[in-house]
Amino acid sequence: MNQSLLGAGRAKAKEILTREIQKAADKAGLGVEIVFLGLQGIHPPPEVAADYQKVIGAVQKKQANILGAEAERNKTLSALVGSVEDADRLYTLAAEYQQAKEENNLEKIEKLGHDLDMAFAEAKGDIFTTLTEAKSYAYQKVILARATGERFAGQLRAYRAAEEIYKRQLRLVVFEEALKNIRKYVVVADQNDTQVFIVDFKEKLTPSLYELGGFEESSEK
Repeated sequence: MNQSLLGAGRAKAKEILTREIQKAADKAGLGVEIVFLGLQGIHPPPEVAADYQKVIGAVQKKQANILGAEAERNKTLSALVGSVEDADRLYTLAAEYQQAKEENNLEKIEKLGHDLDMAFAEAKGDIFTTLTEAKSYAYQKVILARATGERFAGQLRAYRAAEEIYKRQLRLVVFEEALKNIRKYVVVADQNDTQVFIVDFKEKLTPSLYELGGFEESSEK
């Protein structure tokens, strides 16, 4: 046997010993049936016991790491797709699709592409969230591009219908947007007049002295 009696080979040794002892009992005509055989008290020689325990510890640590990695794999795949089975199915379909592309098999490419789309559509977890967000983003971009095109077409029709009016209106819109937070004054004057009227539309929180009544100059002394 390649496996040690001190480790995993013990179970195999139990089967072999049970079979061989049963053969010997049958050959001797004992009329007995071997129903159980246990191997106990098997220990390595004292001079190698410490090294043997190190080997056993390393094997156990390796097995623990493998089990931990498998558990992490299952957790990650379940979070991404919904289950390990769905992840394996997606991986298989993706591998077959890539193989079909390398072979330039158009029929398989079309079929596997459809199967992949369906599998992704049925997937849950983070992939489902990402795909949903991507579809929403793509829809917004399409709608925005369509609205921008329709707006431009409307602007072009207005420009062709009345070029000067359209440009003036557009200029006023720009002014209105750019100056909406700036204080404005209206200056009314004829080019031949020397008197200028300035109207301040700013809201006055406190009236000036000139606007207050009751202050009339008296000529009496």
